[in-house]
Amino acid sequence: MLRKSLTADCGTSMRQSRPPKFCGWSNASAVLIKPRAAHLFGLLTGSRSGGSHLGSQSGGISGLSGPVQGYNRTRVALKRINCIIDPVTGIPELETSGHIINGKLGDLPLSHGAMENVYDTVQLQCDNGPSYALKHFYRLNEDSENSTPNGLPFTVGEHFVQIQAEVSRLVLAGLAFAEAFLLEEIYSPSPAFAVTEIGPGGSRLTWLAEQKRSTIVEHFTYTLSHKLHKKDLHSAPVHAFAHFVWGHSNQTLIFTDLRGTPALVNYKDGMILFDSMTHTKDWDSSIGEFGIEGIQSFFRDHVCADICRRLHLDRTVPLILDNAIEDSEQGQQYEKGSSSDPQSPTSGGDDIVDPSETG
Repeated sequence: MLRKSLTADCGTSMRQSRPPKFCGWSNASAVLIKPRAAHLFGLLTGSRSGGSHLGSQSGGISGLSGPVQGYNRTRVALKRINCIIDPVTGIPELETSGHIINGKLGDLPLSHGAMENVYDTVQLQCDNGPSYALKHFYRLNEDSENSTPNGLPFTVGEHFVQIQAEVSRLVLAGLAFAEAFLLEEIYSPSPAFAVTEIGPGGSRLTWLAEQKRSTIVEHFTYTLSHKLHKKDLHSAPVHAFAHFVWGHSNQTLIFTDLRGTPALVNYKDGMILFDSMTHTKDWDSSIGEFGIEGIQSFFRDHVCADICRRLHLDRTVPLILDNAIEDSEQGQQYEKGSSSDPQSPTSGGDDIVDPSETG
């Protein structure tokens, strides 16, 4: 399942992101996050080596299983582009493969949401392993006039910038991620992209490829809602992980929209997390993020439970912003008449209601 594609986000509106930059972890963060994350998830099994009943992998598509009948498909030739993390700088880098991948791509979306289309593939020769679905954006912000998923109200180059940012976000954090990569069309544009031709020297049509996953999905957090509703084997560690990331990204980002699907992890029944989202101080990580507002929503909702306390996150990783940043943001919100202004007519209207709260 793709964010904002297969799952309604409890009424959350999408906000236009600033042009993304491939911001990675600092050197210290890249070193610290791996052993601490292994320890966090190792708590579930008592393992000191980081073996865990809970696997944290991202980049999958949930809700898709097998080819969909009744769709026309077009043969496509694609070039694979992998996104890797520089081990020294922690910054994502794109690496183009010379290998040509052939397969069939559906002409019509398998599913769509507020900003993304998802397409089924058949015989896509990426490898001999899992099946993949492809996605592209058909809107880059909520104000786009293109309110239906059948056209592109932006240039192919603008889309390329955003799809690069999307795959870069999926490989950040120094964790073991499910496979996600880019596929660039080589020849004539496929019907699925709703583009008839590309000018000379222009960017090629580029897709994000992600694994298909189970239809059973468990939501832990939403875009602006991070409340812990269950203290079970999966929920508590995931919420602690979100707190952990804030501290060990040098207090620059929050993971949100955390969801998972059952899968074998280290040969045990576990949960794979996928398709997460981020809120960053600079508001520049990906489409749909809410910047400081999103970070503050985590501060508002998160309550440290047992795992946070056992990792000393409640004391070593305070949920606070730099005062200058917070004061500046509050001033901007006041000028706009946002919910931070108690007298604003729109105040009190940005709380998200989770399905579990509505019964």
